[in-house]
Amino acid sequence: MRARKAQTSIEYLVVVGMVLLASVPLFYYAVREFSATSALTSVNDAANALTNAADDVSLAGAGARRLVWITLPGGVTNTSVGGRHVSISFNVRGKETEIHTLASANLSGAIPAEQGTFRMAVEALESGGVLINAT
Repeated sequence: MRARKAQTSIEYLVVVGMVLLASVPLFYYAVREFSATSALTSVNDAANALTNAADDVSLAGAGARRLVWITLPGGVTNTSVGGRHVSISFNVRGKETEIHTLASANLSGAIPAEQGTFRMAVEALESGGVLINAT
């Protein structure tokens, strides 16, 4: 009778061990996907925040200024502000991804191409354009 209980306990431990072993790859995949989604959301939020601020100050007229905080994840490879576009390129899981947003005014300036949180000044110019720079 005692050997039967021991066998049942060992079988239970083996089954639990196999389930735990099978769940490790699933956990790894979930963490990896969450990280990629989080990076994409951060970049998209940053580009939209800058474009929305540019549209706001453009409508308010020359001299209007707005400060915007943006957070960029690791893996940012290139940023661009020009024409009516804000573009941020970044590497996620070895794949280059680019986010573009379109403003109503002509834009100029620069966005840092590195990981971190930045305070950006968005200012309407006399020429009718909008200047975007880190402060």
